[in-house]
Amino acid sequence: MGAEKTRAVIDADFFIKLAQYDKKAVVFQKIMDDLNIQPVMHEYVARKEIKTIPEIQDLIQEGKIIVLNDTDYITDENREDYEEYFKQAYEIMNHYEFPDGEDIYTYECPDESLGEIRSIFMVKILGYPYFMSDDGNARRLAEKNSTSKRRIITWSIYETLQWCKECGTSITWKMLNPIISNIFRNRQEQLNALKKIYNEQV
Repeated sequence: MGAEKTRAVIDADFFIKLAQYDKKAVVFQKIMDDLNIQPVMHEYVARKEIKTIPEIQDLIQEGKIIVLNDTDYITDENREDYEEYFKQAYEIMNHYEFPDGEDIYTYECPDESLGEIRSIFMVKILGYPYFMSDDGNARRLAEKNSTSKRRIITWSIYETLQWCKECGTSITWKMLNPIISNIFRNRQEQLNALKKIYNEQV
């Protein structure tokens, strides 16, 4: 029997970038398998932010992605902390205060980093070690919510692919090329570094 998988919370941009040019999200699944990670998503991310990627529903139904909502981890004991965190995080990510009169539990609006805000608290309260995100602002928010006793480690796609290679991944450059050529088209240095470690001439 294999080792128990480590749970990690997956941000929308991490999944979308890996899956939008990869039918069936094969590379995403291989990354999770190679790193022995059980991906977890907040319900808002899966329902609202990744709805354009049809593969997400198949992965959820097959149990390859676990979806949690607020009621799975917000309790009477931590509710006040969450509400304070949410409003502070919203202001940090959006540079203006959370709208008066809105309910943080039901509020929905595109382009306001709501998935990242909800996901990071989920990582924090559930004690998962990893947050997988390709968003720099989300990384900074995760760092802000880390402590000396409880650090949230954020993995970008670039860092994750390096980690996979160190672990002896089954992913090949042929599989990666069409995906990361799009992801890193404006980050040539990182693209060249990945080509090198996946045994391709630059």
